[in-house]
Amino acid sequence: MSGGSWEYQYQAVRRLGEQLTEEGDPLRRALGEHLLVCAEACRLIEWSDSGDSPPDGWREAVEEIVQ
Repeated sequence: MSGGSWEYQYQAVRRLGEQLTEEGDPLRRALGEHLLVCAEACRLIEWSDSGDSPPDGWREAVEEIVQ
């Protein structure tokens, strides 16, 4: 597993997103889906900061979330 510079905190966001996507409430499921996208962006940031992927490899993922 790569990364480590952020102590793999993206994994906690991913787990929360996965749990919420299993909920019965559609709004909670939608939040879960959003968190899964955020978790992936956080993973890309961590891997970039750890030197395991290109320095700007995370930008597109974050731009899709914040714009």
